[in-house]
Amino acid sequence: LDPVYDNIYYQLANIEIVRGDREKAIYWLKEYIKGPKEVKNPEYLKTHQENEKAKAELQQLGGTL
Repeated sequence: LDPVYDNIYYQLANIEIVRGDREKAIYWLKEYIKGPKEVKNPEYLKTHQENEKAKAELQQLGGTL
């Protein structure tokens, strides 16, 4: 698992949606937005925190930050 590649998180969320676990899908999107634990660079983390696609998908699922 590549902790910085956004598509992986979207795919994990989609798998959970297919399984019927909306809460787990929300979890994966929030994990992406939070950013990898290993990364400490605030500028890099900002790209995760300001990712509009991730925020939109989270909102569609009814999740909040």
